[in-house]
Amino acid sequence: MSGKKKQDDSWALPISDEIQKKIDKKNKDFDDAQKWVREHRDALKQAAAEGKKYILYKKEGRFWRILSCRRFQIKQYKNRKRFVRFGELGGLIANESSLSQDGNCWVMYHSIVRGSATVSDNALICDELISFEGLPKGSVVKDKARVYDEGCVVGDCVISGEAQIYETAYVNCSHVCGKSRIHGNAYVHECSNVFEHSDIDGKVDVSLCLVYGYPRITDNAIARCSSIHGHAMIMENAKVYDSDVFEKAVVGGSAKLNGDVSLHGKAKVAGEAVVEKAEICGGATVADRAKISDGAKVCGKASIGLMATVKGGVTVTKDVFLEDVESAPKGYSIIKNQENVAF
Repeated sequence: MSGKKKQDDSWALPISDEIQKKIDKKNKDFDDAQKWVREHRDALKQAAAEGKKYILYKKEGRFWRILSCRRFQIKQYKNRKRFVRFGELGGLIANESSLSQDGNCWVMYHSIVRGSATVSDNALICDELISFEGLPKGSVVKDKARVYDEGCVVGDCVISGEAQIYETAYVNCSHVCGKSRIHGNAYVHECSNVFEHSDIDGKVDVSLCLVYGYPRITDNAIARCSSIHGHAMIMENAKVYDSDVFEKAVVGGSAKLNGDVSLHGKAKVAGEAVVEKAEICGGATVADRAKISDGAKVCGKASIGLMATVKGGVTVTKDVFLEDVESAPKGYSIIKNQENVAF
């Protein structure tokens, strides 16, 4: 017996009535827009000849729905690109100053640009069909926020205050406000909150983080499920997971904070050091291939280096310089079992 096999859709998740209404409204809006385009094609071509890429199509509450009047290429989802079609329906903007007529910037259907916020150059304010709450939602850019260059804002984002997203930065499902700057090739995603004067740049990856104050995350750093605030700095190839980094603390080199770490004061972790379930504070330094773990505390002006290991509730303080000792094999120095070093 020949013929096509019927597709099995039994695996698909059911769509709620609320989601279906959102989808139906979008489909109807697109159908109405295409009918309008067919009737006003000459007017759209005239607007394109005047150098415009979109028109204010219709009023929806306090905002204007935009409609493209020429075809142009946009950046979408980092390296993937697609074209905005002639007569394609876009998002909502406060007025024509919200979205530049120059460049290839665009605001997708579910997204809103309001207040004095601006989108320019090749920036993209994008939406995703289903948000974390299960409803189609888009991004909101408001107040005096700016998205420009090739900045990309995707999903259920809020960009507000005087925040700036620029160069090739990519923000997904996160909140950026205050005077924060996200730039370079930075990737901020998974419900991260970036506030106040935060500066995130380079090729960093920030997810599920709370970033506020005057911190800087740069180079190739990775931060996940962490709180980074004060004047803290995460740089180079450092990795920070499930930790709290604040005041003037610095994480650099290829160092790794691997959970339940409190790094503060003027403490520094660098080299290939690994810290987990520990506190580093004061002016302490942990570097080289040192490992601090299991409730250890390093503070004062202590310096832990080479291949030293500090663990098990140990407190290292004051001016200790711990590297290797004569009795330790192959350059290892091990302190454990509740011993305190405070020379």
